[in-house]
This record gives sequence, structure tokens and C-alpha cells, in this order.
Amino acid sequence: MKSYEQYKPSGVAWLGDVPEHWEVKRLKYLLAEKLKYGANESAELDDKDLPRYIRITDIREDGKLKEETFKSLEYEKAEEYLLDNFDILLARSGATVGKSYLYKKSLVGVACYAGYLIRARFKQEISNPEFINYVFQSNFYSAWVKAVNIQATIQNVSAEKYNEFTLALPPLEEQIAIATYLDERTAYLDRLIAKQQALSEKLSEKRTALITEAVCGRVKISPDLCLQKKGIVLSGNQITEQKSIKKSLLFSKEGLGEIGFKDSGIQWLGKIPEHWEVKRLKFVGELQGGIGFPHDYQNIQDLEFGFYKVGDLGLSENNRDMPKAQHTVSIEIADKLGAKIIPENSILYAKVGAALLLNRRRITGEKCCIDNNMTAFIPDVKQILPIWAFYTLSIIDFKILVNPGAIPSLSEGYQKNLSIPMPNLEEQTAIAAFLDKETAKIDCLQAKIAESIARLKEYRSALITQVVTGKIKVQGV
Repeated sequence: MKSYEQYKPSGVAWLGDVPEHWEVKRLKYLLAEKLKYGANESAELDDKDLPRYIRITDIREDGKLKEETFKSLEYEKAEEYLLDNFDILLARSGATVGKSYLYKKSLVGVACYAGYLIRARFKQEISNPEFINYVFQSNFYSAWVKAVNIQATIQNVSAEKYNEFTLALPPLEEQIAIATYLDERTAYLDRLIAKQQALSEKLSEKRTALITEAVCGRVKISPDLCLQKKGIVLSGNQITEQKSIKKSLLFSKEGLGEIGFKDSGIQWLGKIPEHWEVKRLKFVGELQGGIGFPHDYQNIQDLEFGFYKVGDLGLSENNRDMPKAQHTVSIEIADKLGAKIIPENSILYAKVGAALLLNRRRITGEKCCIDNNMTAFIPDVKQILPIWAFYTLSIIDFKILVNPGAIPSLSEGYQKNLSIPMPNLEEQTAIAAFLDKETAKIDCLQAKIAESIARLKEYRSALITQVVTGKIKVQGV
């Protein structure tokens, strides 16, 4: 693609040189009104006839709104915070700080916005909001957000800081042409990304269905699948040496094998082999909650025990094993905080908040502590293998079990009484080995898809950055 004929220094490190006829402006000089914080009201209503109440958690990564999180606000509470067409909302704190959303009334209807968002309303005679919103999707904007937050304990970009954000501004007609070009190019890239994401979701569904069928005894497997020369080893647990596994003990697809099936009495399990049991978690292990983790003790390395925060559940490279801990504590600090030491081969999961709805289960590889947003299930290895606990807990959808309220949660009492299918250790070993092999195939495919999506997103961001900073000139400008 072509570049502009002449450039000039912008005076801003992350902008570099810009086309000579472009201006370099602070955001505050493009605003029709002062930046405005949103309403501090709870999101309790979901009445489609009332203004939509847009919160920071409603904004998807692609800049659109989630339909499944729709909430509304009464007109008298919303009136002061109603949005005008082409207003832009900016996230001011938290993990998604800096994220933007361009409001279009024709797509959303009447809407207002919540307190963790800042409304920007632009002078449309000099600035095109669609162009500005692409600026907010650029790499140089992301670099600015990181620079603003580098010394902050809690990520935060205030209205005062947003006012000082500096961007390169072409003439209005050029802004419109650039926005139109990027609409076409990003729409094409977004379709490619969506196709890859849909494929990944189908694989996830297949993975979940496979695990469900297997741990409920409804898939046939090879009787020698998990045998090794010197015993059966699974996730660090040595099982007594076996030369064979009795065929009569293996589960099979109903109608394909010799065994019969019975109703488990549990909705999400369905039928299980008639010789299996169904047991509550409290009878096959122990549940251990976490403790608050003060910021003063975080980000310390090389002490005795890793200390996991609920967000670490999402950092697993294989969706099974916990990653290396980013925070560590000594036994003295653990005692001071009242933190229990969780043994290795325990199963961790979120018990409160949005993380609970993600249905992540992870296995610990070493002794550790956990924060108060998580629970550890410590299996009684005489009855249940850690890997079996991992797979059986993975099929329980916490989203349909959570306590009602503004913040989703599962009480410890409820967790203890969750029921899981229980074959003997021999069968647990065989089934888990089968699932390790089959899910690894799916995980490999998903990893390739994730790489493809990452490359497309990287190209998308790079293209936007090059165009909105004038490094390349779009056709027709």
C-alpha cells in the first residue's frame, strides 16, 4: 500500500511521524462536552421497554454488546446518563481498562451507561467518532493505556488522563474515508475470526460431550489402553501393578457390551453402568476454601508455596494443569494470613463471581495456597484418582447451579453435596487414560485454531494502527 508524500514529527513517542497535513490533538479538544462518568446504580431489571443499562462487562472483545447480559434501568435513573448516537464509552478501571464501545442507537435502542464507563461525546464537525473508535483499537493506544497504568496498583484511566490522550487527526473527509476502508477490511477479518471461533466452539462441545459420555460409562474403550510395563501411572499417582484389566469391568456404549445400565438419579449424569456407584464429594474427599490475599504480599517470587488467584485458572496451557504460580508465600506468611496449604493433585475451581461461570477445573502440580474466590477439592486417593475427580467435575455446569443474586456463587454446603459417578480405581484409570489420549487430539486442533485467531487479530490491530497513524494511505484518500 502507498504512504503519504510528506511526514512530520508528531512529538509523541508512540505516534512517530505523521502525514504533514494531519494535526496532532489531545482528546479533550475534540469533545463537544466534558467526559462524563456513568450511573452508580445496581443492574437488577431486564425490561426491554426500558433503556438498556450498558456496563463494562457487557462489551465484547469485538466491540459489540453481549445479548445474554442485557440489563435495563428506570427512565428516572437513566435520564442523566442517556447516550446520544455515536457516543463512545471508555472503560476506566479493571482488567479491561481502555476498552471502547461506539454506541449506535439504530442497533441498540435507547441506552444509558454504568459507573465504570466514561462517555465521550465528540464535535462531529471536526472529528468522526467511527474514526476515533478505530484509534481506540490501535496498538499505539494500547501502549498509551499500559504506560498510564504502569505504576498503578489497580488499573485505572480517569477522565483527566483520557483528556490528555494524544492522537493524529486527518481532515474530516479523510477520517470518514479511513473509517469506511477499515469497516470493510475489519469486517472481512472479523468474519474469518468468527469462523475459526465457531470451529473452536464446536470442538469444545465435542470435548465436553466426549468427557460426559466417558465418565458416565457410555463409550467403549480398549481394555489395555492404559497399561504400562511397570504399572499404571496417572497424574503422579501410582496404581497397583496390573497385567490386564478385566473386560467385564470395562464400561461400553449401551448395547455394545456385556454390562447393564441404571439410572444414576442425577440429571446431568443420566444412565451409568449398573455396578458403579454415585457418591457425594464429601464422601470421597475434602473441600478447602481459600483466603483473602492482601496486595502487600503479592508479586513475590521464590518462596515456599505458590499462591494462586482465581484469574490464574485461565492461564493453564493445557486446560488441565495449573501454571507456575506468579505469587509465592512462606509458611510464616501463610500462617499469618490463615491460608491452608493445599496438597498437590487437588482440583481447583472458582466458587464466586464471573469466573465461576467459566467452568474451569485445574489440577495442582505442587503444594500451594488459594484465594477466597476458589475452592480446592482434595481427593481421597484410596477411592478416587485426582484425574478422575478432574474429569467428573468438568462435566458439571456450575452456571445452572449458582445461587441467585447479583454475584453468582456456590456455597460450600452445596459443593459438598455434588454427586459424581464412581467406578473402581481400575476403571477410573482406564477411562482417564482414554480421555487423556482423545482430549489431547482435540486440544491440539484447538491450539492450532487459537494460533490462527491470534495471527488474524494481530494483523487486524496492525492494519488499524498503520492506517490511523498515517503510515499507509488508503485508496481514495
